[in-house]
Amino acid sequence: MLLAEGNLTAKKIHLGIQKLFGLSSSYQATHKLLKRLTEEKILLKTEKGYSINEEWADKMQKNAE
Repeated sequence: MLLAEGNLTAKKIHLGIQKLFGLSSSYQATHKLLKRLTEEKILLKTEKGYSINEEWADKMQKNAE
């Protein structure tokens, strides 16, 4: 979802997760996960929203090769 659409707000991510996976988790649970992923530097948070950290993605790609 973030790869396809770029920066997304927490609300848009939450709604997208519900729509794509049919999950009924709370917004608070989504926000907690986004906070954790940001702390682990997997996601970056800007004024525009959340995006995947390209350095992390490159590292994961290199590890997969």
